[in-house]
Amino acid sequence: KIHNLLQGMRVHFHRERPIEVRGKKYFIDFLVTSIKADKREKIRVAVEVDGGYHFTPEQQDRDRKKDADLLASVRVNSILRISAKKAMELDRSQFTAMLLSNPVGTCTMAY
Repeated sequence: KIHNLLQGMRVHFHRERPIEVRGKKYFIDFLVTSIKADKREKIRVAVEVDGGYHFTPEQQDRDRKKDADLLASVRVNSILRISAKKAMELDRSQFTAMLLSNPVGTCTMAY
């Protein structure tokens, strides 16, 4: 669903983007790097779609470490974590608003 939303938006993005940080290789579900407009506005938002196993204590610990590492890198300015259930409910305007209002240096969760 998120892939379809992104394809219909005026953004440049990568799917399953690998990023190495602090000697660890992470894969980001979607990395939105710019808004396609007359002058490209640079954004670096990692979008992670979290399924059921992300709600286990062990996976939440791993996700927090991943988020901290990603925010420490120059390749990611912010992270937007969306539950798979919430992703299915979003329309393009809602997702666009979430994506563009995500503050730099933060991990926002939409569950």
